[in-house]
Amino acid sequence: MKVLRFLLILIIILFVGYIILCIATPAQMTVVKSTTINAPKNVVWNQMVDLENQQNWSPWKEMDPSIKTTITGPAGQVGQKSSWTSESNMGEMTISTVEGDSMRYDLHFVKPFEGKAVGWVTVSGEDGAVVATNGYSGESSFWMRGMSALFGKRMMEKMLGRGLELLKEYVESGKAKAPAPAYTIEEVTFPATSFATIRKTLKVNEMDSFFGPSLKAIATAAGSQMRGPAYTITYKWDETSGETDLAAAFPVTGPVKGMTMVDIPESKGYKLVLVGPYTMENFKNGHTAIEKHASEKGLTNPLRLEEYIIGPEQEQDSNKWVTNIYYLYQ
Repeated sequence: MKVLRFLLILIIILFVGYIILCIATPAQMTVVKSTTINAPKNVVWNQMVDLENQQNWSPWKEMDPSIKTTITGPAGQVGQKSSWTSESNMGEMTISTVEGDSMRYDLHFVKPFEGKAVGWVTVSGEDGAVVATNGYSGESSFWMRGMSALFGKRMMEKMLGRGLELLKEYVESGKAKAPAPAYTIEEVTFPATSFATIRKTLKVNEMDSFFGPSLKAIATAAGSQMRGPAYTITYKWDETSGETDLAAAFPVTGPVKGMTMVDIPESKGYKLVLVGPYTMENFKNGHTAIEKHASEKGLTNPLRLEEYIIGPEQEQDSNKWVTNIYYLYQ
């Protein structure tokens, strides 16, 4: 009887203690963790804002390898959803807002407990010293507040902290890549234009030495007949051999002595405005984007033009140079 009485008293004390803990614990549990990452800011942000990329450093996936995740919706944008299921867990998270360098998402837990919460990620600082922050906020029922105080908050702090450790490790290892630039591509009608050109098949690494003298020669020969900025007309680009067949060109009002004349009739096609320096990477990104778009629209063998709107002669800052890229139906 003494043992039973002791156990009963102990149970009453524990129960009363748990009730007091539930009363003393706020309904809202908020956890915020941050770390500093030595990487470009846009690389860190791309890993955090895109739910697909979050799989690269998910502490939940590390804890439970049986988790199966399905990602739907536009990458890193409002409406992207991650649904997960495993032997003991089920739920989903959906991006609700993306503003600047901050993204918020809604959480819906199905298993082992039904519940809702919100989370957020932010980045701040500069390249090489990026502050990545992961946050969580959820409300517990009265009887779950004690569990939250005893286990929930500690677990969430541990998991958010571990996630940031994995993010830092993944990004600083060089595995994370910069996001592809976003471009606006529009359908256009290119006007009928006559070009004075110098055409040549050459190695890609010979392009710089070809364009300067060629454009100068065309400009000298055309004089007052020039009627626009410099162009490149690309007839062939072979990455395998590293060769290209192209022409340096200026639009002109009529025939130019000593130059090869090229008449392009009015043509339908697509235009991408490329901003930035004359680097292979910048131009490759632009051409890859417009080529993909044109191909999806059925244009598989385009005439490629580059129109140099703002360049070194007008602007010292190469980040402000502007090039129009055209892919035209022939």
